[in-house]
Amino acid sequence: MQKDGPLRCKYIIEYNDDLRTKTIDLISKDVTAQWLMGDKLKQDQFEFLYDIQKIIYDCGLRQYFLDQSKNSNIFDWVVPCLTAYCQMVRIMTLEDRKASDKIKAVEKEARLAEYLGNKEVEIDPEEEAKEAAKKAEEEKKKKKSKKVEEIDPAVLEAERKKKQEEDELRIYGRVLVIEGFFDDMDPENVQKWYDGAEMLRNINPHVMEDYQDFLLLHGFQNQKDIKGNRDITKRIDEVLKSQRILAKIDIDKNKDKYGDDLPNDPIEEGKIFDKKRNFKNPLRPHSKVWNFEEEKDPVPHVLRPEADPMVSYEDGRVQKLQDLVIQLGVQLKTHQAERWK
Repeated sequence: MQKDGPLRCKYIIEYNDDLRTKTIDLISKDVTAQWLMGDKLKQDQFEFLYDIQKIIYDCGLRQYFLDQSKNSNIFDWVVPCLTAYCQMVRIMTLEDRKASDKIKAVEKEARLAEYLGNKEVEIDPEEEAKEAAKKAEEEKKKKKSKKVEEIDPAVLEAERKKKQEEDELRIYGRVLVIEGFFDDMDPENVQKWYDGAEMLRNINPHVMEDYQDFLLLHGFQNQKDIKGNRDITKRIDEVLKSQRILAKIDIDKNKDKYGDDLPNDPIEEGKIFDKKRNFKNPLRPHSKVWNFEEEKDPVPHVLRPEADPMVSYEDGRVQKLQDLVIQLGVQLKTHQAERWK
């Protein structure tokens, strides 16, 4: 018969250094992942900063961006300034969308009020009497019940604001994504981002595209193999060619999935886009083309080596935007240097 007691068997287990090393590495990476994806704010920041770096990766800067011996200028200047600019664009876009939705809601209520005002409503006397009796019964029950403790109006207002913020976050997304990467406890500092968004409202969309290109073009500075716009164009064409080849391979592999909705050949379609772009680019935006938008099959924007947004306006509004972008970009990089890295 077996009795409870200490286990008296001895097992010899060999050290598994390989498993131990891999386990430690796994735990370390899991801690990093938990830190990055810890809450909704960090998830939004991760997605936002990923999109910023994808803009750089998808333009002609790819080979310099991936080479640690050549990307110092990109990470020291282009990334923080492009992040600051894209944050301003995000503020402008979401705030304008909110304002537009409010106007639409007011107009909808006005139309509904007009409709109900013009509509003749037939009232059933019996239904009206039942509704009145129901309300009287509810009032009677309230009087009999114990007195309910009144809630502080300030608490109710705080809950209302919190609910409103949660609804806006769910519908529109986070407006100020880079929270924590700058001194967001200073209201004047926060206002600078909204001032930048307001500046963008007075800049033509084509000039905004040129300004983003202007920021990206700084990444080509100090690259030994870049002597001028022709070399930049060569890098852009290399990236476009690679993207189109990969897209064609994906389409060929998944023909069954697409069925009758098979996309156009990316390589042939790319040739058409290049032809249109080569015709349009020398004219825009400060020469002859302003606010030109293609209604059918618009040509995707591609980095323009000759982009110069500063010459589009004579009043210096783009230069003022540039000064603010640089100021906020430097703040992003230096406020919490370790966190930014």
